Amino acid sequence: MFAWRRARRLAYRSQRETDYDRAVGRAFKLRRRLQDAGSIGDPIAKPKWMRWATFERQMVQIGAAEAAIDERLLCCLFAGGK
Repeated sequence: MFAWRRARRLAYRSQRETDYDRAVGRAFKLRRRLQDAGSIGDPIAKPKWMRWATFERQMVQIGAAEAAIDERLLCCLFAGGK
């Protein structure tokens, strides 16, 4: 039986994501753009084909996403896991 999302009160996965989930996804997406397979917080080497200005700009974006992740983890750590 076909039913509309609104009638079934279903939401897209992106509508259920928390700020933390979005930051994790953004950090990994930016790392893949730099062809890095490392984890959050690991150092990133500049690809040979990329200009330094572009690399530094993307590193600022990665730093902002990872700072949001760190902030959330510290908040949960000191709040007792909530």
